[in-house]
Amino acid sequence: MKYLILLLFTTVLTACAAPKPATPTPIPPTATAVPPSHVTTEARQVTPEPSPTPAICTPLPDGMDFTATLRSDTAVTIEITGLQPNEEIKVIYYLAGINEYHRVEGDAVADANGRYTETETLRLSAKEPNTYQIQVIHSRGVACTEIALSETAVIQPCPDIEPGEMVGTVVEENGRSTYINSVMGIQIEYPASLRLSEPQYENPDSYGIFIDEGRATESPFVMVNWLTGLTADQLETQLQAVIDTYPTIPVERETIAAAGQEAVLLSPLPGTETTSHVYLTANNRIYELIFWTYPLDEAARQFLDDIRFMPPTVGYNCLAWPASAGLPPAPIATPT
Repeated sequence: MKYLILLLFTTVLTACAAPKPATPTPIPPTATAVPPSHVTTEARQVTPEPSPTPAICTPLPDGMDFTATLRSDTAVTIEITGLQPNEEIKVIYYLAGINEYHRVEGDAVADANGRYTETETLRLSAKEPNTYQIQVIHSRGVACTEIALSETAVIQPCPDIEPGEMVGTVVEENGRSTYINSVMGIQIEYPASLRLSEPQYENPDSYGIFIDEGRATESPFVMVNWLTGLTADQLETQLQAVIDTYPTIPVERETIAAAGQEAVLLSPLPGTETTSHVYLTANNRIYELIFWTYPLDEAARQFLDDIRFMPPTVGYNCLAWPASAGLPPAPIATPT
């Protein structure tokens, strides 16, 4: 009996002294390798910077007037009256279109009578329509108007024209040269013995080319100008202005043929020699041809017969030329 009790006591004691089983340690899951071709980077959304927001237009105050007038394919003259004397203003031109935003702005000051006017040459878009919004921000609000540029101007991006490089192209064949200028929108033909040059400087009134008899004689033949500040409907005004400039000269006016259409001849007019001026319109522009001869001789009339006009494809604003002071020599046409 004692032996049985001792055995039972020993068994219980052994059980109490036995160590408790350890808590199982969780096994971390095995990482699954991702083939390199499946590795992705975090996507980033890029938001383009928004175009400047035009100012909000307000009604014109009493006594204020704001107008915009198209002077050429790309030149616009604005005039605003009724501002405060010597008031500081901001002028903004902007063209908003699909995937495109062109904006020109600048500070200005009205005169002592509260009037401000300026002429700005605007860039044409490759997309239609070419309608510019024009705003003048003044002390009492924002004056607004708009103007549509000429439909005749189908303008391409500005080409790279280096200083001293010809704008037009000239080709010589069978003793005749053909010159094409995509800014002026003209094609002319002339004897290959003559020399054509492009004066390359900023002129507020005109842009053109000059043809003379060459370096040996320096005798001028004709100057062909596009009057950049005028439109075709201002032809009569221009003709009268030329006549009024010389009140003591009996200038005669005659309708003649040029480029397959009617033109106006004014002569005689003064110059280094007596000159004859021919005016005609195309592309909603006024073109002026000054011949150093009076009356028109056969060479001049042949030149007028051969001239042709075409829609311009390069904007005048592409020609970033200096003012007329301190100019390098004008580039001379080299036939190809």
